[in-house]
Amino acid sequence: MRNQLVNIIKSEFKIWSYYSHINRELATRNIKNMPFLRWPDHSPCIEGNLFMLSLFGDGLSMQIKGGTLRTYAYNISHLIRFCYKNRINITDLTDNWFTLFISGLQVNKDGLGIRIRSNNQILKIGRACIKFLLFIGDFHSLKNFIGKDNYNSILLKEIRIVVGRDRKNNPIIKYYWHHEAFPNPDTKKKRHPIADIAVVGIKSSIRSNKDSKLVKRNSVLLQSYFQTGARRSEVLWLKVKDVMDASKLLDQGIQFPTLRLITLKRQDLVPERFVPVPRTLIVNLIDYIGTTRKRIIKNCGIKIDHDFVFVSHTSGQPLDPDTLSTYMIMWAKQAGITEPAFLHLIRHLFITETLIRLIIQHELNNKDEFRKTLVNNENFKLQLQEWTGHTRLSSLDIYIDLAFADLAGKTKTLNNVAAGASIEVVKDNIDIIISKCIKNTMTKAEALSFKKIVEAFSLDIGYPISSDVDSC
Repeated sequence: MRNQLVNIIKSEFKIWSYYSHINRELATRNIKNMPFLRWPDHSPCIEGNLFMLSLFGDGLSMQIKGGTLRTYAYNISHLIRFCYKNRINITDLTDNWFTLFISGLQVNKDGLGIRIRSNNQILKIGRACIKFLLFIGDFHSLKNFIGKDNYNSILLKEIRIVVGRDRKNNPIIKYYWHHEAFPNPDTKKKRHPIADIAVVGIKSSIRSNKDSKLVKRNSVLLQSYFQTGARRSEVLWLKVKDVMDASKLLDQGIQFPTLRLITLKRQDLVPERFVPVPRTLIVNLIDYIGTTRKRIIKNCGIKIDHDFVFVSHTSGQPLDPDTLSTYMIMWAKQAGITEPAFLHLIRHLFITETLIRLIIQHELNNKDEFRKTLVNNENFKLQLQEWTGHTRLSSLDIYIDLAFADLAGKTKTLNNVAAGASIEVVKDNIDIIISKCIKNTMTKAEALSFKKIVEAFSLDIGYPISSDVDSC
């Protein structure tokens, strides 16, 4: 788009990082997917791109279409456009100019007179712009440009909030910058886990597709979200090697094989986690990889396999996150679902059920006991972080409430909860088998695949059965 101020560098582009005295050469870093900022006249925005490089140096993600850096780029592009339109240098901004900028974000409306941005969106843009302006002030050594002291051109207020407590019960304090022009946050809406009726409807829509290959891919894809609790892009970053590594654990008789996931929204040096999953999911993934995916890669003429598990059936390339969101909307609409049906709500469901499992495992009676265990038991904390991919465990509060509400008046055991995940995978496969039997399209290969699923299920629930799969 011509009016877009942000472009993503799609080529294998490298920049220098440092000079290696050992190798006597410049070390480089790949910046593919880095956002590139322009002014509206298409000239490069030097300060904006230097800011991107500084964020890149801080370890912010560029993994999915630019990742967190892309979000920052789009947020500060509003300020870049504002400065260009008003013919003012970024370094000449004052408190009045910044107030006018924020006010302009609030009054923008669409053709129906509805505000384009929520207050929370404006706050995200405003805070990103403050971070950008602080960088500019530091880069140009402008001591009176922006800050909390009265002599600054742009006046900020430092806000201090308690986000949790450490093991010694000391408050964990977070600081952030605020400006008087910022609107109040929107009323916080509680998002509950995806409703059962929405799940049933979406699965029904998937099975109704006449293309059996798409039915298999989409069913296994949806199962992967339910059984891992991964974020939208994390499942799509799953590699064939990850599944094969998990399958080796099946051969070793491991009760809960773990699946490696890339963890997004992390700035540390361990951007991965290992999530325990039912054997049935691993068997389903292996079946999809060895049949449907293998044919798609071959038919699309892809000579060097990119190794991503979930692929487009038209191009053979990795499935795009935005495409998947479109699918979810389409499936829900097709099923007549009016309940919210976002992929992230599946993650809500997974985290709630994970907490239920831990509550039962550690025999915790109420929310206070749970939080106390979270503070005092390091293994408990690490296990929770590993399974959910959360860095700030204070963000789990809403799930803790939901978990205890779900357990109220019920008797559940750890085996019940663990078996429940495997049962869901088997139910999905049974529904597909029934659909194929009705249409008389069942093949021997599919029958053999289902037999393997049943065997995996029997191990998941602790009642192993033996059968000769070749006898079908």
